[in-house]
Amino acid sequence: MPSVNAMLVTPICPHLLTIRPIVVPGESTISIHVVGVPNEIYLTVDGQEAVQLKLDDYVHFRRSESAVRLLRHSPNGLFSVLRSKLKWGER
Repeated sequence: MPSVNAMLVTPICPHLLTIRPIVVPGESTISIHVVGVPNEIYLTVDGQEAVQLKLDDYVHFRRSESAVRLLRHSPNGLFSVLRSKLKWGER
């Protein structure tokens, strides 16, 4: 639901099936500490160019204080679109 105050943290190309996206409260601050293989860890945010992280680097992120308002120019509501695209209710 668009009104849910939450963030989704999604690992890109995880190497284990147990590494899954996680939903956290919107007011959370996420901190990542690099303890893995040096010079092989990269951070990409919103499709921007990757930044190489080094051993013992920390990355902290949180939701912006600014919000964006999106306009939906469609007669269909959110659940109508989901029902159509995900084929909910069909056999």
